[in-house]
Amino acid sequence: MADYVKVRESYATERILHDSLKVQEYYYMFSKKAADMQMKHRDSLIYAIRDERNKLAGEIREKELRYIKNHLSADLSGYLLLYQPYDTVAVYYEQLSESVKTGLFANALDEEYLKTQKYLLRKQAEKSIVEGGTAPNFTLKNLDGEDFSLSSQKGKYVVLDFWGSWCGWCIKGFPKMKEYYAKYKSKVEFIGIACMDKDEKWRKSIKNNELNWLHVIDDESGDVTKNVSAKYAVKGYPTKIILDKDLKIAKIVVGESEEFYEELDKRLK
Repeated sequence: MADYVKVRESYATERILHDSLKVQEYYYMFSKKAADMQMKHRDSLIYAIRDERNKLAGEIREKELRYIKNHLSADLSGYLLLYQPYDTVAVYYEQLSESVKTGLFANALDEEYLKTQKYLLRKQAEKSIVEGGTAPNFTLKNLDGEDFSLSSQKGKYVVLDFWGSWCGWCIKGFPKMKEYYAKYKSKVEFIGIACMDKDEKWRKSIKNNELNWLHVIDDESGDVTKNVSAKYAVKGYPTKIILDKDLKIAKIVVGESEEFYEELDKRLK
């Protein structure tokens, strides 16, 4: 704690300015008085404040990183690393001493490092997960606990729906998805891929929403190479990816959008 106080003292001025700007940003975003301002002027103020706040946050992280670099055997470095960007975590986690990796913040560090590995895999996957690219094969467990592989679907159109029982927009989109599945199920197979989900909640959501297409649950075992959402560079939920009969990526739609249904009509009518 004594070391932590010293580190915080090194950026006390930046922290005060950062927090003050955060209050200003919230004022322009949410106050009734600010709501009466011309929208373009209000938005420009918000963006300017946010840019300055992000700059200060970067300066704070840099001073914390300086401590980490010089104290790789201190538990405080493990704690401070939790608040660094994933690219920084990827570099310095491996340099921490074993006593830190297994110390006071071991569980949080393990979780953060797993997120970092997913981030790096997702970042790498962005180069190949593009329209016209080949969809990576995967094997996940279905509702019966059996292995399901994407390669078994070659020869038909496929929709990969990355969703979660926790995702409000995913649930909101199910009625129209059900309508389109009924309309085109002889020509396309929907595959729901539940992400960051719990088995019980996943099954309950499928039953409650009466989702009659194929369902699998993403691998969250800790082996990131088996995590399909990372392998497909998924950044938001829902994400729907349409594959053609050769399992090439035909369309990627992030969010609940009419664009997805328009694309299905164009290809399957």
